Amino acid sequence: MDGVLRELQKLGKPKNVQIYSRHGVSSPCYGVAHGDLKPLAKRIGRDQHLALELWRSGVHDARVLATMIAEPDRMTRAQIEGWLHDCGNYVLTDAVSGVAARMPDALEMALSWIVGEGEWITTAGWNVIGASAGKDQLTAPMGNDLLQKIEQTIDDQPNRTRYAMNNALIGMGSYAEPFRARALAVAKAIGKVDVDHGDTGCKTPDAAAYIAKVVAYKGGKSRARPPR
Repeated sequence: MDGVLRELQKLGKPKNVQIYSRHGVSSPCYGVAHGDLKPLAKRIGRDQHLALELWRSGVHDARVLATMIAEPDRMTRAQIEGWLHDCGNYVLTDAVSGVAARMPDALEMALSWIVGEGEWITTAGWNVIGASAGKDQLTAPMGNDLLQKIEQTIDDQPNRTRYAMNNALIGMGSYAEPFRARALAVAKAIGKVDVDHGDTGCKTPDAAAYIAKVVAYKGGKSRARPPR
């Protein structure tokens, strides 16, 4: 692990540390660009043991790299929830959510997290639900309950949880056809979701407009396919 940390230090840039701090990163950080992490992760390959070691280092860049080389099939629920409890910003939370979404019991965990405590736990739950939307994992009662929860509670949720709920709504409307009409109705009912992105250029997409754009794009691609 020490060699990987040294390599991360060499790749770090002070200006990136400042950028990451505007996104809520306050833990030790070398400032490694995401584009520089990808080839390093590819070279290392999947390595669950190393991923756990890198996470324990407490260094932001090492933890992001850990999520890129972790093995979801070998990750236990206790381990992934331990990672979530260590998160202090949405950048890491989103990265950990990506690992959780590929675990065998992803949806089961997500449904418990969205009613859990803490902004990063609930955010991760909705992130995973959004990632699961196109995998035909949501039953009709489950999907309708989730849409109802979004419509009725989104305004009362923590800042980044609102963002994740909005993304889950977009995912369900765009990629889960049985829920599309209901998702669009919910999106129009709640309107533009208010999320504070701080001193960054990030914006919150309008769910109804985004769903319509994705559906139109998918329809255009379908019509363009040659006959079989």
